[in-house]
Amino acid sequence: ARRLEALECLAGRREAETLTGLLHCARDRDAQVRELAMRALVGWPDDGVHLFMLAQLAENERQPGWVNVALVRQHFQSLARLDAGRAAQALVAFVRPALVSTSWRDTVRALPLLARVDDALAVPVLIEGLGLWVARREAGGGSRRVESEFVAELRRRSGRTMGAFPERWSLWWRARSAGTLVDGPGEAEAPTSRAGFYGLRPETDRGTFLIDASGSMDQQVAEGVTRYAQALEQLVGFLDDLGPGARFRVVLFDTHPRVWKESLQPATRSSIEAAERWVAYQRPGGGTYLRPGIETCLRVGLDGKIDLKLLEEDTVIVLCDGETAEGRSWVWPWWREVAEESCVRFHCVQLGGGGNGTLEALAEVSGGEFVRVP
Repeated sequence: ARRLEALECLAGRREAETLTGLLHCARDRDAQVRELAMRALVGWPDDGVHLFMLAQLAENERQPGWVNVALVRQHFQSLARLDAGRAAQALVAFVRPALVSTSWRDTVRALPLLARVDDALAVPVLIEGLGLWVARREAGGGSRRVESEFVAELRRRSGRTMGAFPERWSLWWRARSAGTLVDGPGEAEAPTSRAGFYGLRPETDRGTFLIDASGSMDQQVAEGVTRYAQALEQLVGFLDDLGPGARFRVVLFDTHPRVWKESLQPATRSSIEAAERWVAYQRPGGGTYLRPGIETCLRVGLDGKIDLKLLEEDTVIVLCDGETAEGRSWVWPWWREVAEESCVRFHCVQLGGGGNGTLEALAEVSGGEFVRVP
């Protein structure tokens, strides 16, 4: 108990004489001691700490649950900069296999670890990873979301907008490395012309739409047009633009979830028409119980855990027009304890001026977008 109290006091202080003790406690057999010690080490600008964090990740692969991986990500993301020294080289070597993994989750978990690594080390592996994922897409696989995250990181580092074109990024990097780069924004991406969903344009080709079907969705927004009918129109327009290589499904929520298809379906015209007929056949009614709908999307079982083998989607797009029955207090603890390992991103649309912050919390905790539509 005294150790736990001491560890709580040391969080964020970074006093040199405590470092050895904290490293020792972060290897303790007691999970609570390890957790508090790791929290105290987060952000400590020391190569020894950086290497220790990587060792903790490696141990976590041998003993799943050994360390709170979110703390390791927080550590590397909170650094001002990680120059091209021994720790940075070790980090890149550790991350690179995940960037080229066939698992999109491995890749999106690994990308944030490179956020503060010197460009000289990080940019080549980012371009390599982007090229591999683009090639997978062109071969009929890949992940639009993964590509977008590589592009976002390259854009952040370069200030340039060149899209998911690894050859353009390679040319830029060679010119910059040679010192022959001409100042300017580079080749611009083409303006986005594809349809959105109430203004959202999530980068995904594996998405589930979770749509409010409570009684309030029967409210008219125009002559003869209800919120529910408008949502269906937005859904069909967005799906038509995804292309047949994308996959989707639809879940409605009111007092209980209603599911169209248990697995993702190709976004072909016939599948979209089938989903449109199914949604149109349903009728709004009942309360606004969002959490059961969220857990249905994420394949949460009776044991309260997510079955990652069944979970195909990388994105859930949520539409709600009022306050949720459960409020927002459950979102953050549920995400940390249950959903964080899924890596699913929630993009949320709030219709009208109501709501109780639930959709904002879902978007924030998962790194998604939130929009409010009058």
